[in-house]
Amino acid sequence: MGLSEISGGIMDLNKKDKSEDSKLIFNREYNSSNPVYDLSVGANVVIDEKGKIIIANENFFSAIKKPYNCLGAGLPAKDLFSENDRERLSFFYHERIKDPYNSPKTSVFEITDSCGDKHDTTITAVRIPGTKRIFLSGIDRTNFKQNEYSYSPESGFFSDIITESLFYGEGFLLSDGSIPGQRKESIIITIGGRVAYANKPACRLFNLQEIGELIGTRFFDHVHKKSEKKFEELLINGELRKSVFFETELYLKNGKKLFVDLSVYPVSIKGLSGIQYVISDISEKKFREIEALSEKRQLEIINAILSNMISSFSLGDMLTNLLDLTLNELNFDLGIIYLKCEDGMKAEISSVSGIPMHFVEKNKTIDIRSWPNNLIFYAGQPKFVENLPESHISHPDIIFLEDIGAISYAALPLESDGTIIGAIYVAKEFEGSFTSFEKNTLQLISKEVGSLILHGLLQERLEKECSEEKQCLRIILDDISELNEEIFNSISGTGISATFVSDNRGVLCDKIIHTREIIHNLQVIDEKNSGYQNDLKPVCVDTSVHSSIFRYPNVEIKYENCGYFVYADDYLQEIFSNIIGYSLRKGGRNIRIAISSEVCEDMVKIYLDVIGFNLLNEEKTLFFGDFEEDNPELNSDNISQYVVFLLVNRYGGEINVLDRISADSFDGILFEIKLHSCRIN
Repeated sequence: MGLSEISGGIMDLNKKDKSEDSKLIFNREYNSSNPVYDLSVGANVVIDEKGKIIIANENFFSAIKKPYNCLGAGLPAKDLFSENDRERLSFFYHERIKDPYNSPKTSVFEITDSCGDKHDTTITAVRIPGTKRIFLSGIDRTNFKQNEYSYSPESGFFSDIITESLFYGEGFLLSDGSIPGQRKESIIITIGGRVAYANKPACRLFNLQEIGELIGTRFFDHVHKKSEKKFEELLINGELRKSVFFETELYLKNGKKLFVDLSVYPVSIKGLSGIQYVISDISEKKFREIEALSEKRQLEIINAILSNMISSFSLGDMLTNLLDLTLNELNFDLGIIYLKCEDGMKAEISSVSGIPMHFVEKNKTIDIRSWPNNLIFYAGQPKFVENLPESHISHPDIIFLEDIGAISYAALPLESDGTIIGAIYVAKEFEGSFTSFEKNTLQLISKEVGSLILHGLLQERLEKECSEEKQCLRIILDDISELNEEIFNSISGTGISATFVSDNRGVLCDKIIHTREIIHNLQVIDEKNSGYQNDLKPVCVDTSVHSSIFRYPNVEIKYENCGYFVYADDYLQEIFSNIIGYSLRKGGRNIRIAISSEVCEDMVKIYLDVIGFNLLNEEKTLFFGDFEEDNPELNSDNISQYVVFLLVNRYGGEINVLDRISADSFDGILFEIKLHSCRIN
């Protein structure tokens, strides 16, 4: 009820004329028969900013059992309250003053009248708009008694209530003196545990069409079990012992969550005790607050991650900081970062945290062209695999979760200007789902960090290429210098003869072949560093092997054509040439080489069987080991091995160095090369 509606029943105590015959009330004359005044059943007062009662109605003076003229120019409101309630009253008063939404609040206080009698009074308060004054209405509930009427919903009790105008008559007011039909809040009154009154906002709150759908039902029938327990805790044997008001989460029957301001207090209507619920939906305000806090927290997390990444000294440190901070800030348990390989067909683990070592060894490099990896690395789709009852988890995802020891995981592409450069995976060991905040934050992180990672990648590659270029120049200078010295020493000196030159011809040829081999290898490395991208295509194994054999006319090499084609490029022959050249340098001209091949499933296996030199088991194991590290140390002796390693990896293949005869390390070497087969019709 607005103040204008009850102004006829409110007396200004500051007026000088306070006689019984003439009481000016908001510039009106008091008239005990005024129907607007009689409409208010509560003891109503206005309290000023100093905490003094300055305006009151007839019911107030009746309640405290004092005449009008005993109040003087104002009565301190706290004098009417018990000692125990005065501090709570002060808090209640100031909360109403500061409330930006100015919503009515209700609580129970103990009031002492002039005779010393104490009264438990339900008080509802609201700030008068535009002022620091509080309008306060009180209902004495000392003599409320629990209703002993027994009924059932089928007895017609609730329809009787309505027909008797218990709630729909002119005289029906809520406990705060307001008319329920004019209130915007949802209002429900229960008697004996059943809804006896509900207004239209209450229907809308519970998604019902008619008020009749609420009448006669239990209030708890319309809320979720999560909220039912909370409401039941307010009651003792079904009766509300004291008024309460608080902010809480309200879960409806359909599972929808609302944030509400809730006031619950006992009422008595026509001798029946009941409970009045006043529910204000503040979800929109609350969600705005939560959203603002979430955005602030997201910015804090992203700023912390970016700051640490920027201050990193290397790409490895940068990725470690990214992964560790993401896991720590969002309370995840496990994480992996994959970065795309240069060929664009695979991705390699670049940073891990908490992942079992067996998984890392097994999945150090993954194929990103096939499902489901292509959805992340090519389509750029974030992926959240949640272990919920209604979720369907694919078989690859089940295997992935089992291997890392988690029950849910997320995978998000790392992007830079629309280009996907890798992916970040995070997982939970004990939680089956991700919150909206976690999902949104992960997607922001994946988009924000991509440029920094790309910058780190480019810087690392530039440093690696510069290092390789320097080493290549050094190798060329050293080798050309050595060749010149050999030629000079071979043909100079005293008494040069044809016999002398003939004897040294083989040595000169070997040196020249080795230098030519180095130059070919430098060309391969140079084109790789120059951004050379030769798409893989079907290449004939026979043609490549014969081209390699042609370079070594003085080496005994046996080969039978196989007719196989593999996915490679124009440099396939360099693999065979470098292995032959390496064997020649190690074993000399007396080596014998047999080259054969076979098809195994979708791979072509090419074997180079070399007799004439041996390698220790440790040397075989570490033959290509140094090249898996960044910036390997290159020289004229190992550059041929490096190019073989480089090309086999470019083709997505594999190479192994084995004993020619199993378990016999002293009878030659077997080079086994596996390349992807290509069928030519």
